[in-house]
Amino acid sequence: SHFHTGSHHQHLAQYSSYSRHFIQTFCIEKETVAETAQEASPNDSLHKVEPDTSFWKQKLLFGTFMRHGEVHRSVGQHQHNKPVHSGISSPFHFSCSSQIPNLILATSMCNLSMIKNAILHLNQSNLTTLPELDRACFAQKLLSMKYVVYMHESQWLYPKKPALGFDGDGPFRRNAQEVKLLAYIQFESLMTADCICWNSAFHMNTFLESFGKDYIRNFRMEKSDEENIMKQIVQKSQVLHVGIELRNRFGEASDIREQHIKNMHDRERPIILWNMRWEYDKNPIQFVEALKYLRFQKKVEFSLVVCGGHSFQSREVQKRWFHDQLAPFKDDLLHVGYADSDTYTRLLIHADIVVSTAIHEFFGISVMEAIYCHTFCILPDDLSYPELIPQNFHLQCLYKKKGKRGLNHLLANAVTSWKDLPYDELRNQSKVDNFDWDKKMAHEYDKILQQIAGVEDSGKKRKYDENDAVEDG
Repeated sequence: SHFHTGSHHQHLAQYSSYSRHFIQTFCIEKETVAETAQEASPNDSLHKVEPDTSFWKQKLLFGTFMRHGEVHRSVGQHQHNKPVHSGISSPFHFSCSSQIPNLILATSMCNLSMIKNAILHLNQSNLTTLPELDRACFAQKLLSMKYVVYMHESQWLYPKKPALGFDGDGPFRRNAQEVKLLAYIQFESLMTADCICWNSAFHMNTFLESFGKDYIRNFRMEKSDEENIMKQIVQKSQVLHVGIELRNRFGEASDIREQHIKNMHDRERPIILWNMRWEYDKNPIQFVEALKYLRFQKKVEFSLVVCGGHSFQSREVQKRWFHDQLAPFKDDLLHVGYADSDTYTRLLIHADIVVSTAIHEFFGISVMEAIYCHTFCILPDDLSYPELIPQNFHLQCLYKKKGKRGLNHLLANAVTSWKDLPYDELRNQSKVDNFDWDKKMAHEYDKILQQIAGVEDSGKKRKYDENDAVEDG
């Protein structure tokens, strides 16, 4: 992983803890990438990004351009998020066939083509120095190793303009040149992969339609070649939803329901929840405008929980903007800003209505966490949300951009009837438990990755053996 933080880190760490397979994690260190970025082109406006705010760009851009020797020094080895071996000259340099993994799983923030080329380059010497029998086994396993890319996000589909009225000068802003380069890096990964796993059907379908229509054609190749490329990507693609830690983090569903119902009886007004990043792609201005509509036009009373915040400390402009916009609701705020795990759990269990105004969402982990915690939802009738919400709840939960079924209308209906909302029905029919790592998703990942790798599985968790660790040289 070139971007081993946030939801990317959470995704892999949680899967590792529930999987039956032995998983090792490699990530590029921040200092190595920053140095490479400075050396590569210190005066180039494309590459001139601030390390603290745009480190993900540096990892994706310069993780691709690093020479093989720098890959050796910059990649760390972990199991379940903990170092398992020290003094490694390279985690991709295998001294015997037993050290070669069955499968490489790369995030969408990696250049899988670079990783594959590095592995083949670093192990060329073994194909000439090992004894003949060992050499044949080594070569067979090395060349049969499978490569999978998990598409958390797509650079090509990220909103290119901030929502009106909100300063979008954060690290997720990219200029046109960056967009094309970052998209090309992901394109290389898709072409290299043996299998492409998408976190939602919406993500997969939107990407395939837009990328084929708007990006591939930039290469000005023959139409038959365009069609062949897209056919290859389609044939390798499948949906593998994001796993979420639910029961082991938030508790048993029956206990949560009991706590929520008791809390509702103890108060006179609903609690509205926002549990997303304060970024322009989550469109916070629309959320604030809806709150103002409820308070000043509909004269509705409510309490407010605003979780989340900024991933990078440099976004003081956005932070001040958000706090200024929430000033009219200062007496209604039960919480604003970052919440630790225990606080977040308590806030979700007490909340009644979770709201999303996102203009960009490939899955929706925070919404599914809220639904698991017995919270009703008001979401855009767009993006991945129709895929997650049962069809018979679309009219009540999913708002249109225009018309009578807009955000203000649906939210007002929910807030004024909050004690009678079908919390149980939404939670049960959305089948949110199916996204739980412990209940289903870890098994689903294991099964799919095992099939791709073409190996049998004993069904037991494989314990780490230090003899499997990559050795020096």
